[in-house]
Amino acid sequence: MSLDALKKKLKEGIINGIFLLCGSDEYTKDYYASEIRKKACTTLPEFNNIVFDGQKSTPAELIAAIDGYPYMSETKLVEIKSLFPDDLNEKTAEEYSAVLAEVPNFCTVLIKYSSEEFDPKKVSSRGKKKGAANFIESIKKNGIIVDFETPTTDRLITWAAKHFTSAGVKVQQTELRYLIDYCGSDMYTLYSEINKLCMYCKGRSVTKDDIDNVCCPNTVYRVFDMTKAMTEGNYTHAFKIFDSLKFYKTEPVMILGTLAKLISDLSIIKSGADAGMSSIRIAQGSGISEWQVKKNLDFLRKNDVGFLPLAAKHCLDADIKLKSSSEDPYTVLENLVARISSYGR
Repeated sequence: MSLDALKKKLKEGIINGIFLLCGSDEYTKDYYASEIRKKACTTLPEFNNIVFDGQKSTPAELIAAIDGYPYMSETKLVEIKSLFPDDLNEKTAEEYSAVLAEVPNFCTVLIKYSSEEFDPKKVSSRGKKKGAANFIESIKKNGIIVDFETPTTDRLITWAAKHFTSAGVKVQQTELRYLIDYCGSDMYTLYSEINKLCMYCKGRSVTKDDIDNVCCPNTVYRVFDMTKAMTEGNYTHAFKIFDSLKFYKTEPVMILGTLAKLISDLSIIKSGADAGMSSIRIAQGSGISEWQVKKNLDFLRKNDVGFLPLAAKHCLDADIKLKSSSEDPYTVLENLVARISSYGR
């Protein structure tokens, strides 16, 4: 699964064959999909950019789409949509594999999946998913598969710094890390927030106050901040954050779900740290992003986390109430915040 191979193809300007783009980093994935389109279909896209719908069409129709010569152009692009590997039986997978094994030089085939539609790490050659494994194996032999994983904090910092520099706005590493903590690691969100900061701070350096005043904190950050306040027994700050979430009509289920996941992540990270694992190993083993592991490790070192088992139980009780009681959902969550905040005091 080589991004380097894709970059080399783009640099050489010879884009043909099959490209399957997948993974959780939607921003970078969309960027490279756009670059492939630009290179593969330069003339009359209304004729030479063909979209194949895997839910409505057949392998025979894909043959026709791929083998037909470009119209007044040397190249053409076929984009395959809604052809989900996990839905393919062995026979259909073999038919599609045979088609993709013979893509002519004038044609580029682009397949792009969201992280919910396809996860290459979960492809199995056994049972019902054997068709998916055969289909993916065929693409590996005849094309390039790139899995765009969620970028590390260091990569996000480098990427964000370039955007600020190109806009003529100065920013320090400390502020860049805070921006990522505050807004999350989604690059589409960060791109929007960086543009706002560049307009707001034109001609001067970005400060933490600028980020607080201009940017929108994500729910995970606010819930983490609320958890920190609860751990410290800071009722005032915890309820201030909760009131903000309530004011912006954040769904109670989302608040509880985020809090429960955070408590679960903290428990997993604590177990890994207690076993002497590095932050990288914890991230690899748990699926939690490295920047979150490092941030949570710092939190765990500085705070008494004996509240975690109790907090997990209170979250479960709150979840049952939200699903089975007529009590106001925000009242249920207020009681949850109060109970966790009172731990050990």
